[in-house]
Amino acid sequence: MTRTERILVCCGTGCIANGAYEVARALEEQIAAQGANAQVDLKVCRTGCSGECEQGPLVRLMPRDTMYYKVKPADAPAVIASLEGDPVTKLLYRDEQGVHHEHQADNPFYGLQHKVVLKDVGIIDPLSLEDYKAAGGYEGLARALTMTPDEIIDEVERSGLRGKGGAGFPAGRKWRSAASYDVWPKYIVCNGDEGDPGAFMDGSTMEGSPHAVIEGMIIGALAIGAEAGVLYIRDEYALAREHIQQAIDDAYAVGILGEHIMGSDHKLDLSIARGSGAFVCGESTALMNSIEGKVGEPRPKYIRSV
Repeated sequence: MTRTERILVCCGTGCIANGAYEVARALEEQIAAQGANAQVDLKVCRTGCSGECEQGPLVRLMPRDTMYYKVKPADAPAVIASLEGDPVTKLLYRDEQGVHHEHQADNPFYGLQHKVVLKDVGIIDPLSLEDYKAAGGYEGLARALTMTPDEIIDEVERSGLRGKGGAGFPAGRKWRSAASYDVWPKYIVCNGDEGDPGAFMDGSTMEGSPHAVIEGMIIGALAIGAEAGVLYIRDEYALAREHIQQAIDDAYAVGILGEHIMGSDHKLDLSIARGSGAFVCGESTALMNSIEGKVGEPRPKYIRSV
């Protein structure tokens, strides 16, 4: 019986800067050099950001959950050999007492984390629709397609979901406000500008799980009655734009986006608008001005931007 093993190589922006692509290629070359193994289905998977960028490139062996730090291309033979033997001690996490630990949860940086939005980031290949669906992706959308807009919004309100922009505004209240306007056409907008210095939560999500962003936008569009949407992504986020565009293309190809979402009577078209790096365009009215081709300046906001 063939067993499946995956070598997860963090290819978030930080690890790429430290040579993650070179590490992934070296691992693939080492596997090829050793030849096929009938007992093991072994695959190198380039994932999104695992979080601890200063320790990258990060490599994680699954399902045994061995986590390696600061991996170099020259370490590839030892990493592959450790799949059948002892872990490579020099690449493991070492605590303040000098003791080495094998698993990700042994590292205090990860030990207390409970990921929700980022639960698949660092685990799946962000460019693989199959990976996302295997992790439960688009099941929420399939359920939403059986619900009314009010039922979708009721569930979002009950969940307590809040915006991640800093103010923590209840998402359900914003969606209900947008749904209440009988003005057409309606658009749903994803704010991926993230101009705050040092912030990278939006970038990590878009790079590491782009289909999750698209699925959320489709569910939101069903709730408010939108049939078109725009993802406003800052131009510096080249990798995020690349991954989002690939995910959009793949979603169109299998009928998740377009005229008949998953065979239903609902439709949604998505496109990307590139921000030019203006910090203020993270504010909703400035963002909408910029999307429309106007100067990205905020306007008086007497009511919520719906």
